[in-house]
Amino acid sequence: MPANDGATLALAKFITRTEYDDLPQEVVQQAKRCILDLIGAAIGGSRTDVGRLLVGFIKEVDRLDESTIPGWTVRASSQYAALATGSMAQDLELDDVNRMSHMHPGVSTIPTALSLCEREKKSGKDLITSTVVGYEVVNRIGKSVSPSILRDTVFHPAVLWTFGSIASACKVLDTDVETSLNALGMGSLGPVAVEDPFRQGVMVKDLYGGWPNFVGIMCTLLALKGFTGSSVLIESDLGIAKMVSKNYDLGRIVENLGRTYEIMNSGFKPYAACRRAHSAIDATFQILAGNKIDPKEIKQISVGTFCAASRLTNTLPQSAVAAKYSIPYALALVILKHKVWIEEFDEKLLHDDEILGLAQKVRVYLDEELDKLYDSKWPALVEIELEDGKKYSSQVDWPKGEPEVPMTDEEIRRKFVSIASTVIGKDKADRVLSVIEDLENLSEISVLAELMRA
Repeated sequence: MPANDGATLALAKFITRTEYDDLPQEVVQQAKRCILDLIGAAIGGSRTDVGRLLVGFIKEVDRLDESTIPGWTVRASSQYAALATGSMAQDLELDDVNRMSHMHPGVSTIPTALSLCEREKKSGKDLITSTVVGYEVVNRIGKSVSPSILRDTVFHPAVLWTFGSIASACKVLDTDVETSLNALGMGSLGPVAVEDPFRQGVMVKDLYGGWPNFVGIMCTLLALKGFTGSSVLIESDLGIAKMVSKNYDLGRIVENLGRTYEIMNSGFKPYAACRRAHSAIDATFQILAGNKIDPKEIKQISVGTFCAASRLTNTLPQSAVAAKYSIPYALALVILKHKVWIEEFDEKLLHDDEILGLAQKVRVYLDEELDKLYDSKWPALVEIELEDGKKYSSQVDWPKGEPEVPMTDEEIRRKFVSIASTVIGKDKADRVLSVIEDLENLSEISVLAELMRA
């Protein structure tokens, strides 16, 4: 970037100047995977308690008819539709993650892009472009403060997600550099997101996915009216990077900006649990694949892992949310149910004595050597010790779904259909899949929005 450009201005210029024709074909294809994955998570989450409560609330307070809430017949203002979509997608813990930035880029950008593209009668190419731009901005900011944001503070990365929403909104609404800069400069209005609600297993954690979209749209609309924000919000010595981390590198924001794309680094989830638990889940599956182990004979399970994952220690979760942030509970599901999917986090299983008894035998600890590999790797070393003294172990460095060990396109398709069909039916789910796979040729997003309705 030019010597006189700060990180915030560099990102504003990137937002404004990036067009669909600039995007490599592999980036377009990846954007379509991310959009499909996020929409599936949102539709699946629409009938959770969080989805029902939010939609009921929105029906009371919002009367606009701009944008679709996936999985419902309800339409709302673009802000509220994005709020609901992001929150519902966050609920099932099935949205994508960038391990190097610690961002959930889909949940913090695609709801904004979807709702505004529908409102503005934009095309599939517009949705793709605004998604890519949002991913780039939020991931680069996240990388600049990682891994310090999770190693040295109690912030949850959602504290930064508003920047992804702002970037997507600016792209859809075709803002100029000054307006984009002012919108980004209001990103400090995002959630003051901390980790505790995830440990407690309370509903507010799902708003971490929706609220950044609401605020991002608001900031962009205000900027279009002439509202001003800090032009150095990210890099200022009183700014975002310094607030959320003890060690940050602003160079990671602008390095190869517009030449390499962070969306290519998204990891897709095969399990309905916190991504930090997935390496331990995979390692346990590997042990079971090569050995016949009677759960009743297990004496202890030890899990050494990196710092952020070593916090997921709850052996007696009191809610489905808390269970999704528990490595002990997840490993008990692997061993006893051979699945870690949506149904395995049903509230009834939280009182299953066999699952809880096995979870009590899991010890999660910080492995100093594995932590040195973080965050280029998210490693876990699982050791299962039996009552007779036999031990079985496996180490996984990258969980399934990372670029190094990707899910196939067919696996991502099956994941989408299995989730979405429970709400909108298999026929509609298949049609949504077809539309997204040909998204660059879709003339208006309203066609896709109609198919997302229950």
